[in-house]
Amino acid sequence: MKNPISQNTINKIRSLLASEKEIISAYVFGSRAKGKETKSSDLDIGILCLEKSAVNQRRLATDIQKLISGTETDVVLADLSNNPLLLIQIINGNLIYEKNSRERTNLESRVLFSYEDSKHFRNIKKFYLEKSFKEGIYAY
Repeated sequence: MKNPISQNTINKIRSLLASEKEIISAYVFGSRAKGKETKSSDLDIGILCLEKSAVNQRRLATDIQKLISGTETDVVLADLSNNPLLLIQIINGNLIYEKNSRERTNLESRVLFSYEDSKHFRNIKKFYLEKSFKEGIYAY
């Protein structure tokens, strides 16, 4: 998959992310990473951290948006406390930054384990959701 941003911009983002010790890796994900963007598509950048509360998300998103002028950008700062489905979407994107490969693969492995661990609960939820629709019972 081709990255939808220039190599020069990726290099600037890498420099910015390298200054944050909690950030392990970053990815372009979503429709633009898959080559399925439309005119209204934004650019999704997922940033995986050891502890997202240690990173100033607002400042980081603003700094990245300045580097990618002209394209609406959605910066998602995530750690293992996030929904495993979101984390899987992020790591299946295009890698644009890694602190080092060992830390990245370790964190990605933990994401995959988290996703697999939650699979049983997602299946239970799906079963009861489908059952309630079949029976005409719509609960919140």
